[in-house]
Amino acid sequence: MTCEHRNAARAQHEAAQPLSFIKFPGKSPTQPADVSKMDLLVRFRSIGTRILVLVGLAVLVGLVVQMFFFLKHQERTILDQNERTMGILAESVSQTLQTAMLSGNASDAQEFSEHLGEVPGVIDFRIYRLDGREAFKDNLTIHAVNTKLDDTAFEIDPERKPGPEAMPSLEPAFIDRVIKQKHIAEYNQSSDTERTLTFWSRVQTSEVCQGCHVEGEQARGLIRLVTSLSKVESEINDTRMWAVIILVTATMVIFLLIWVLIRGSVVKPIQEMSLAMHSISEGDWDQRVPEHGDDELANMARTFNQMICELKSTYDGLDRERNKLSTIILSAKEGMIATDPEGKVVLVNPAAERILDKSDVEIRDGGFFNLIDDPDFIKAYLDKHGIDMPDVVLYKHKMLNIYADTIKDEAGRTVGSAALIRDVTEEKQLEQKLRELSTTDGLTRLINRRRMDELLAEELSRAVRYHQNLSVLLLDVDHFKKFNDTYGHEQGDRVLIALAAEMKDYFRNIDHPCRYGGEEFCVILPNTHSEGAVKVAERLRERIAEREVDGLRVTISIGVSTYPDLSLKKPDEMIRAADAALYESKRRGRNKVTAASAEISAKAEK
Repeated sequence: MTCEHRNAARAQHEAAQPLSFIKFPGKSPTQPADVSKMDLLVRFRSIGTRILVLVGLAVLVGLVVQMFFFLKHQERTILDQNERTMGILAESVSQTLQTAMLSGNASDAQEFSEHLGEVPGVIDFRIYRLDGREAFKDNLTIHAVNTKLDDTAFEIDPERKPGPEAMPSLEPAFIDRVIKQKHIAEYNQSSDTERTLTFWSRVQTSEVCQGCHVEGEQARGLIRLVTSLSKVESEINDTRMWAVIILVTATMVIFLLIWVLIRGSVVKPIQEMSLAMHSISEGDWDQRVPEHGDDELANMARTFNQMICELKSTYDGLDRERNKLSTIILSAKEGMIATDPEGKVVLVNPAAERILDKSDVEIRDGGFFNLIDDPDFIKAYLDKHGIDMPDVVLYKHKMLNIYADTIKDEAGRTVGSAALIRDVTEEKQLEQKLRELSTTDGLTRLINRRRMDELLAEELSRAVRYHQNLSVLLLDVDHFKKFNDTYGHEQGDRVLIALAAEMKDYFRNIDHPCRYGGEEFCVILPNTHSEGAVKVAERLRERIAEREVDGLRVTISIGVSTYPDLSLKKPDEMIRAADAALYESKRRGRNKVTAASAEISAKAEK
């Protein structure tokens, strides 16, 4: 499935999902990258260089180790070859000495050994007898041979020192060791710059030799040959030099091959992926990584491209949701303010600026707790989660409905705080008007009959609970029908309006003047006993009598009933008692005030 098909399917799915609060920072997916590719390539080369260095060092260490053991082997081989050559030379010397001795020319053998020490490269050459003394330095051997042969086969050299005066120079154990091993090579440092090889070899014996010497001997003596190793070391140094040259050349070639291999198969795909990731981080969601081959990096590139496709689809969906949310927030009539986990205000919509009469900067600088310039209220609201807090607060002559809360994630960590503010001034004013319309008489603007019944029940219940007095005045306009018949209903309405205005101006704020119906009115007087209610009624009657309405004099008759007089415990009982007293005032000639009594109530019932 391509990204387009996947995005289309995802868009249909997201359209059906509920919108949740999304905080979606980031740049537009079409925003170009600001970082140059050269800067990126420099960083990518450092990655390749590190890979090259690590791999190259591993290869170099392997080559150095191999070269070390190779050189050691070559050095040992050269030295062994030199030792073999010395062994052959010693054998040749032994054979030559044997030939010279068998021919009876002992002096020739001595001269041969002396001249051999003068050969270039030979530092020292000596022959030792088995007793440890150097040969050809005395006549002991010649005496022993002549004695055995009972002859003078060999001439005695008078210049040689007597045998007993020459002390042994070799240890018997060392002599036995050379005889058993045939050859022993000793390497020494003869000077600061020159090394030497001391080569020991036994002089072979034969049946012919045993005719003149002691029978049963394994050897006739020892040959000591000391040679310089300068030529050998020169050969070894040449080998080392060529080894170093080969090592350096091989290392450079291997490094180059490794670099080419890593560059093409590892570094380049990583660079392409890194460039793509950087471009995507800058908003270029159309970036893709080339997919070369079928190795791990190619699989990674395919997975990466698929992941980007999914992320782009998710991003597009989130972007659509963000646009929806932005539209809702910006067009909402309610003020919306939100903070981050540190309490810093990060979201202020235009409605909040309008409702609070503050700019965006003022709200952000003031902080979340100073939204309505009352930090204690906001803190208490958050602590109590709005419980037992007023629904409406007065701020800058506006009535505001505030809801605020602290938002936490599933782990209980604070995500931030949010506040929703509504300007309910018009709503409250409308509610007040509706309340007035539902509880106020349209003509007189006094409390209407329905509300009067509610207020009377409430006040009577309170008076009973707290053992207080409660009085009710019931009054109507005298000869009101005559006003209507003579002057018309409009004039009658003006009389009622004037009477209502006088009542509102006369009574206390805790009193409730009401229109009972027609030309009848009712006044509820909380905490007022009977005598006080009668006095209040008399003063009202006098004020009305002294007033003219459109040049016409108006009088009223009033009936008074009081709790707890006459055992009145229900609202309708108080109304009936006041109505009976009103009827009595009219019977007495009108323009009178009459307090209810048991007698008057009984008479009214009859």
